Amino acid sequence: MRLLIAFVAWIGAIAASIAVSTAVANSIHSSSPTSAAPGASAGPTSTSTSTPPPPAFDAASVKPTDPDSLFIGSNFGRILAIAKQHLGARADIETARLSPGDLELTAVAKNNGQSAVVIDANGNYHSTSTGPLVGSAQVYYLSQLTAGTPATLARRIAAGAHIPISHLQYMLVATDPAQHQFFWRVYPTNPGIYFQAGYAKGPILELGGKRTIEIR
Repeated sequence: MRLLIAFVAWIGAIAASIAVSTAVANSIHSSSPTSAAPGASAGPTSTSTSTPPPPAFDAASVKPTDPDSLFIGSNFGRILAIAKQHLGARADIETARLSPGDLELTAVAKNNGQSAVVIDANGNYHSTSTGPLVGSAQVYYLSQLTAGTPATLARRIAAGAHIPISHLQYMLVATDPAQHQFFWRVYPTNPGIYFQAGYAKGPILELGGKRTIEIR
């Protein structure tokens, strides 16, 4: 009788052990993270796209009648303000060359050092030292360059000499070493001729041809 009771107890212990093992296994299975499917990403991925830098401004590509041309409107005044901000209105200028796309200045410092300054129609400013001044130079103040002069001269030449603004190449501003006179010179694409004026609304002379013509 005792043997039978012991056998029954042994059977019950085995059954209880199996039940506990099954419960533990089920608990582990339900609490373990779900494995990713083959080829699936383990987590969110971020993709970054690099934006290419904008192309450098090409001053040579600006045409005389383009919206940003320094020959029209108030564009030259905007560039002139940048020059004054960097150099000062009383800066000594030996020569200035103005094209539709940029303004080039030769500036003379108080210590007689020279600098080549370029400001393009996009407002980019560049200055390079070119060494000491050799000899003497005829200079004028940067403030003598007035904002509206290029556009005014271009319009007057187009109306009086019948040369469209689109045919103007560049303008030079310098001082005559013999007469010590400040002048603007405007060079069109027409070979051999150019226009000279002391200021925006003064007389304009057409020079280089068979005769001198005055445009008022």
